[in-house]
Amino acid sequence: MNVYRSMMASLRWSALGLLVFLIAPTARADCSGVWDLSGAWTVNQGGVLITFNLEQTGAEITGTAQYNSPSGHEFWTSHSAVVAGSVTGRELRFTADWDGDATFGEYTAVVDDQGSVAGTTFDRSHPEVTASWQGLGRKARCVPAAARCDPGYVWRDTFDGDTVCVRPDERHRLANGTCSSGYVWRDTFDGDIVCVTPAQRDAAKAQKRLGELGEVTNRPGAGAMSVPANPAPPAPPRAQPPAVQMATANDDVDIYQGAGQEPILGTMAAGAKAPVLGHEPGWYKLKLDVPGGFGWVAEDHLTIGG
Repeated sequence: MNVYRSMMASLRWSALGLLVFLIAPTARADCSGVWDLSGAWTVNQGGVLITFNLEQTGAEITGTAQYNSPSGHEFWTSHSAVVAGSVTGRELRFTADWDGDATFGEYTAVVDDQGSVAGTTFDRSHPEVTASWQGLGRKARCVPAAARCDPGYVWRDTFDGDTVCVRPDERHRLANGTCSSGYVWRDTFDGDIVCVTPAQRDAAKAQKRLGELGEVTNRPGAGAMSVPANPAPPAPPRAQPPAVQMATANDDVDIYQGAGQEPILGTMAAGAKAPVLGHEPGWYKLKLDVPGGFGWVAEDHLTIGG
């Protein structure tokens, strides 16, 4: 049972309650820098509680998500997702790939003046069915422009206000190699000392178990259960992804923050090459050395391939 079927089973709210949840904040976000959504979020999605653990580098959002659903008397099944998206101004957009089984949740939200996050979501295969969602118990942080890190780096965040820029795998790690309060080693293999929240560690280990045994469970005592004598054969390896497309600038061309949307982030010099990240009619999203790590370039100024 995926999160959208669970959500539909819980949507027996009053009309007034549903209206309140679906109304998105309309005030402009009072933040002169960028909204930072890094960290652990508990989200109410149609009555289902989901934990999102997000990392933000510039405008790029990555991370994981997890929720539990009943699968029998005193049994629960844990579902996990890989999250990828971006934040532009006060608008948040990301996709959650649930359990790697082609269930893609599309999420949009806005950040209000106080940093609260709320929006709507739908299953990509059923866009006609939408649900509201909102972050509980915490708010996004407004990061002044001067406090941003270069692309590929994040705040160390070993204490509140620690804006030292480090690589993502060094985040929350103290000088002696241990993790700051509230964080633990991910420990998915010997020597894995990336500092994450306990929920992130559990999600990573659950994902590893899913790959090794083909099952994920948080049933009491499951950690002591042995591997079955005749485990199911492993799933066939996934096909390798296609090679990354490259784009070459035909002439000096402006780099936009969105598809045809200002501000202009810089210029791509004639002859310069960049990996293609996405496409919209008339525009290509490219990985570039600009704030946020990517920008949009007009299609008629590019040659694709090579």
